[in-house]
Amino acid sequence: MFSSSIPWYFTGIEIGAYVLTLILLTYAGRQGRYMFLTLVMAFVYGYLLEATDIRQYHAYYYGQFHIMLPGGVPLAVSVSWGMIFYVAMQTSNKLGFAWERRPWLDGLLAVSIDLCMDPIAAALGYWVWTPPGPWLGIPLGNFFGWLVVITAFSYVWRAADHRFAPESEGIIRQLLTLVGVMVVSLLILFVALAIFERVAVQPVERLWLQAVLLVVWVMVAIALVAPYFRSFNRDNPPDWAILALPIFFLGYLTLMVFTAVQNPATGLIVNTLVTAVIGLFLYAVPYSQKWLGNRRQ
Repeated sequence: MFSSSIPWYFTGIEIGAYVLTLILLTYAGRQGRYMFLTLVMAFVYGYLLEATDIRQYHAYYYGQFHIMLPGGVPLAVSVSWGMIFYVAMQTSNKLGFAWERRPWLDGLLAVSIDLCMDPIAAALGYWVWTPPGPWLGIPLGNFFGWLVVITAFSYVWRAADHRFAPESEGIIRQLLTLVGVMVVSLLILFVALAIFERVAVQPVERLWLQAVLLVVWVMVAIALVAPYFRSFNRDNPPDWAILALPIFFLGYLTLMVFTAVQNPATGLIVNTLVTAVIGLFLYAVPYSQKWLGNRRQ
């Protein structure tokens, strides 16, 4: 199954993704059947998202990974989508604030990883944007899409969980609930992307408007989450199964800049270091008081 002709840095990130998948499936299974099915559904959602996006927009294509799914989508990418959603959601849950506001933080947590990951992945040939965009080769619409994907998916899932309490239902009802979550989330995503394309991309690309829409979304998310900052539960014991994902992706990709990318540009190096630090900081917030308390002692 694994080919020696595929670069080692492809193999490394694939193996890491599959190991994380096993860790998080075990973790979710301990939370109960519904959370286990949620993570599996998120993997399926990631694949459908990629397959339909590639077919509809043709904005990028993937390099050859060891395990490819129909439609030219790497299995590692599909499961990574699901894991990032799941880990972002688990992270915001630990902070213990209003469930309606958590999806906005989930979107920020997810895009903090992509801001680091996407430029490096493009430089290594994991995927190729056609044409390249203004942010180290990445289109601004990609980051807007990440925010919409995770925020919408998280909100629909949480709303269904709050309204129907599927944890106490049988497996058929749980599966139907999750299929409904997936369908509604995809519809929201494609409507949002269609509006974004219409006002900021076609028929004339308006980079300034794309940047404005992106900044406005981030500012709205921060404004909705900020009132709860003082009441965040930051005294959680370190959850290494959850922290393993940002540590691996941000750490591995940072390492790749200095070992696999040929003659990395200064902008790529700076972007990698800054976004990796920001991403690790955000995912560490639920444990910050515990860590700081231990250091003071």
